[in-house]
Amino acid sequence: MLWNKFARVGKALEKIRNRCQKSTYQLNVNVALIFLGCTFDLLNVASMISLIDDLAQKYDISYTTASWSLTSYAVTFAGFIAFMGRLGDIVGNSILFTVSCFFFAILSLLCAVMPNFPAFAVFRAIQGISAAGLVPCAYALIPMLAPEEEVQKYFSIVSCGFSSTIGLGLIIGGAFAATKIGYKGIFYLTFAVMFLISIVAFFFTYGVENLSEPPRKDQATNRVRSLDFIGSLIFVTGSILIVVGLTEGGESWNRPATYVTLVIGIILFFGFFFWNCSYARIVRGIRCCGIDTSRYFEKVQLLIPVDVLFMKNFIPIVLAFALNNACLFSCIYIIDQYSQYEEKNSPLYAGVKLVPLIICMVIGNGLCAFESTKLKPKVGVVLGFSLALAGSIILTQLHLIKEDMFWKIFFSSQALVGFGVAIFYPYALQIAVGGAPDRSKGIASGVAQTFGQLGIEITFSVMASVLGNIDGIRGKSGASQKFRTGFQNCTYFTVAVGALGFLVTLFGLKDTRPPTDDISDVESSIQRTKVEMDQEKSRI
Repeated sequence: MLWNKFARVGKALEKIRNRCQKSTYQLNVNVALIFLGCTFDLLNVASMISLIDDLAQKYDISYTTASWSLTSYAVTFAGFIAFMGRLGDIVGNSILFTVSCFFFAILSLLCAVMPNFPAFAVFRAIQGISAAGLVPCAYALIPMLAPEEEVQKYFSIVSCGFSSTIGLGLIIGGAFAATKIGYKGIFYLTFAVMFLISIVAFFFTYGVENLSEPPRKDQATNRVRSLDFIGSLIFVTGSILIVVGLTEGGESWNRPATYVTLVIGIILFFGFFFWNCSYARIVRGIRCCGIDTSRYFEKVQLLIPVDVLFMKNFIPIVLAFALNNACLFSCIYIIDQYSQYEEKNSPLYAGVKLVPLIICMVIGNGLCAFESTKLKPKVGVVLGFSLALAGSIILTQLHLIKEDMFWKIFFSSQALVGFGVAIFYPYALQIAVGGAPDRSKGIASGVAQTFGQLGIEITFSVMASVLGNIDGIRGKSGASQKFRTGFQNCTYFTVAVGALGFLVTLFGLKDTRPPTDDISDVESSIQRTKVEMDQEKSRI
């Protein structure tokens, strides 16, 4: 009796979902959900930058320990995002997006009510895994749902969330820091919004890409079983160790916890690409050892399909994502921290100083959304880096100015970097994600976001290494000069990554054509594996 009631409720919900997904406004609703999901993911991260001090006071821990509220999230996010992107390609990007939104909401609530910091850090790490499922699947859904001629526009709309959230998160975090609720406020807000998003996504997004061709019941299960778990484990472990090593490097590069972790992570990271590119030879070696490879190894879908890894422009564009994020976040870090430590502004006021960056990024994305057909993707990406590089060069004049720093340096630098990043991002997504086959868009987005996250981690570790323990010298004699010298040195890093990104995109990117996708990536991946296996067998 009870089971029949559940079955009737399930059928009723399925009817409502089918009606919602076949409605004329489902595309706009889904784009809004993707926009809000990605926005609140980044809003949650940006707010924590302003809330680290509040977190340290509430849990009675050091500033360094409290910074693990960001690090634990970043470690799992960077480590799992490529794997989750591939998993989304297999089980369905819409399904993983909806589930990730739900768990992100629940984990936000758990973070808000944790009584001690170790438990808080653990749930933040798990929340990072949820975000790793949310972000790549969100970007992968856009070219699947939107008409081809409007993909660029919708990428630009979603990028507006990225643009506005960075500075807005710092402001909201500073505002919560000034209230009694403190850091818990951002988690309660995130829980409410993300829970609502997950409910609406269940009706409008869940399984939406399968409307035209519903998958067989056993199809997803078979695909998950054939996932390259060994390669995924190598990639996830290497990514996590690299992020941990870079984070520890922010405190000291001379400790074994830093260089040993980083070296092992880099070895595993490159080891993954060797595994991925030499898979057929590795399987032949396994078969020569007398192990039956027909049950699993010959059916494996590689984490990054070879046609994606060597897709035209894929390697230079993922490097560009890392360099773009490094340029942007180093600019944000310098302005925000200089305002707090040298100019002695509150976290809220320091965040307000980044409003020009928000406005310029939103305007830039708006221009890309409505004028996207006037620029080729490569031209847009190179133009974005040239503007960001110009803004970075202006920032290097910091040591020459002692008064009215905001109007003389920060404002113009933010305007150029903001416009540059805003122009870069949608065009880069079009190259990396829009140019990938439909069944590989999730992993393409995941790899691009992985490199982007590594760019952020490299930036924070370099900034921390250059500045040293600025908390320890605050209020001491000569502190002001040390602050100015340290931040001046940080600006050279911003120029370096901006210049390198400009050169990589100018000389590394080639003009592209829309991809053909006559067969699914899963089928083509398995076919390529079988062909390679047959070739290897014929040599024996």
